[in-house]
Amino acid sequence: MNKAASLQLEHFNKSNALSWALTMGLFAMPVVYSDKKFDQMVGESYFLQLGPGDRFGWTEPEGKVFEIATQNLNRLKDEIYRVCYLIGQAGPVVGDHRPLSGLAKQRDFAITQEVLRSLGDSVKDVVKRILKAIECVREDNLQVNVSGLDEFDIGDFAGEIDDASKLIAMNIDSRTLVKQIYKKLAFKYLCDERQEIKDTIAREIDDWFLRGI
Repeated sequence: MNKAASLQLEHFNKSNALSWALTMGLFAMPVVYSDKKFDQMVGESYFLQLGPGDRFGWTEPEGKVFEIATQNLNRLKDEIYRVCYLIGQAGPVVGDHRPLSGLAKQRDFAITQEVLRSLGDSVKDVVKRILKAIECVREDNLQVNVSGLDEFDIGDFAGEIDDASKLIAMNIDSRTLVKQIYKKLAFKYLCDERQEIKDTIAREIDDWFLRGI
């Protein structure tokens, strides 16, 4: 938020300024180029009488600053996505979506994984210190360790299935490996299910392999 807030505020202010300038540009003011004193009435129901050397025009802006402002807004938008680790959301929109290659998606997911792991390490450190403090007070003589929050389900499940299929097709002589692959896919697909259901599925997969299937 600290990195993105200033960029978002700048983008907001410039977007408002550009919108206001474009609106004011639609109400251009008339200009009369003449050596004589101008004292005619101006309005929708009036007309202007100009001399042979007089000229009439409008104070419409050339638009160069609008073009620069638009380009700057696009750069600010991309920079906001970049500092938020959402660079995949930047770029032009084609149809209803933004074209992204598989490699670009993987890089985005890798950066997001690093950020989430850092946050997970901070959470684990706090939990570990709290549990150690409780253990110290209770004098249970226990060793406290906190694990998890190392992997996060942010990838494409279709890609996970494809990778798992290729790994199983390698025919590695390890039933445990295949069993763990099935468990990982099942838990990833059913990540929002209750833990009791996940435990039941894990036992059923273990029994399935124990029967030699």
